[in-house]
Amino acid sequence: MKKIFNLFLIAAFCLVGMISANAQALKFGHINSADLLAAMPEIKDAEKKLQEFSAT
Repeated sequence: MKKIFNLFLIAAFCLVGMISANAQALKFGHINSADLLAAMPEIKDAEKKLQEFSAT
Protein backbone atom coordinates (compact mmCIF):
# COMPACT_ATOMS: atom_id res chain seq x y z
CA MET A 1 0.00 0.00 0.00
CA LYS A 2 2.85 2.33 0.88
CA LYS A 3 4.56 1.67 -2.47
CA ILE A 4 1.37 2.48 -4.36
CA PHE A 5 0.97 5.71 -2.39
CA ASN A 6 4.59 6.71 -3.08
CA LEU A 7 4.15 5.91 -6.77
CA PHE A 8 0.99 8.01 -6.86
CA LEU A 9 2.80 10.91 -5.17
CA ILE A 10 5.68 10.75 -7.65
CA ALA A 11 3.23 10.67 -10.58
CA ALA A 12 1.31 13.64 -9.16
CA PHE A 13 4.48 15.71 -8.74
CA CYS A 14 5.57 14.88 -12.29
CA LEU A 15 2.16 15.88 -13.62
CA VAL A 16 2.23 19.18 -11.74
CA GLY A 17 5.74 19.83 -13.03
CA MET A 18 4.70 19.21 -16.63
CA ILE A 19 1.65 21.45 -16.32
CA SER A 20 3.67 24.34 -14.89
CA ALA A 21 6.36 23.90 -17.56
CA ASN A 22 3.68 23.99 -20.26
CA ALA A 23 2.16 27.16 -18.86
CA GLN A 24 5.52 28.90 -18.97
CA ALA A 25 6.14 27.79 -22.54
CA LEU A 26 2.91 29.39 -23.78
CA LYS A 27 3.73 32.88 -22.56
CA PHE A 28 4.74 35.42 -25.18
CA GLY A 29 4.98 39.16 -25.52
CA HIS A 30 5.16 41.85 -28.13
CA ILE A 31 6.93 45.15 -28.56
CA ASN A 32 6.27 48.24 -30.63
CA SER A 33 9.44 48.44 -32.69
CA ALA A 34 8.73 52.01 -33.85
CA ASP A 35 8.66 53.23 -30.24
CA LEU A 36 11.81 51.27 -29.48
CA LEU A 37 13.69 52.80 -32.40
CA ALA A 38 12.42 56.28 -31.52
CA ALA A 39 13.78 55.91 -27.99
CA MET A 40 17.27 54.96 -29.19
CA PRO A 41 19.64 57.93 -29.50
CA GLU A 42 21.79 56.12 -32.08
CA ILE A 43 18.98 56.08 -34.64
CA LYS A 44 19.55 59.75 -35.54
CA ASP A 45 23.20 59.09 -36.36
CA ALA A 46 22.28 56.01 -38.37
CA GLU A 47 19.66 57.91 -40.37
CA LYS A 48 22.15 60.71 -41.04
CA LYS A 49 24.77 58.23 -42.29
CA LEU A 50 22.16 56.49 -44.44
CA GLN A 51 21.13 59.79 -46.04
CA GLU A 52 24.77 60.65 -46.74
CA PHE A 53 25.38 57.22 -48.24
CA SER A 54 22.29 57.35 -50.42
CA ALA A 55 23.29 60.79 -51.71
CA THR A 56 26.60 59.47 -53.03
